[in-house]
Amino acid sequence: MGNIRKTDSKKRILKAFIEILNTDGFNKMTVSKITSLAHINRGTFYLNYIDKFDLLEEIE
Repeated sequence: MGNIRKTDSKKRILKAFIEILNTDGFNKMTVSKITSLAHINRGTFYLNYIDKFDLLEEIE
């Protein structure tokens, strides 16, 4: 069950990341914007990634 939730959170984070990247660009992107759009709390983000640069590196 935990893996399903983690996978869902990562999908939501990725979707939010792409949306913000397309609208605001990477420089204006914040973890707060990502988590707000993904409807997750910051703690969940930080369980998966160190920061937005870590997220970008995983996507690349």
